[in-house]
Amino acid sequence: MVDSGKINEAENQIYDMTSDDNMANLELALLFYSYLNDKDDDFLQKNDFCRDEIKSGITELIFRYGLICITEIFLSQI
Repeated sequence: MVDSGKINEAENQIYDMTSDDNMANLELALLFYSYLNDKDDDFLQKNDFCRDEIKSGITELIFRYGLICITEIFLSQI
């Protein structure tokens, strides 16, 4: 879906999939955002998406899965 420009639709599906706290779905969602992050800015912009949306999507996942403490550990070591 991403490559065909349906990023927002794909993100909506990811959001629905991660509503059950299944860790396999979290992994899939993180791979989705990683794949998006590998796209260049022109591709994202052309398909009505941006890097800030990638960041906010990952942040939402962190909160949904209760992983904020892990984030704090990583950030405290930078």
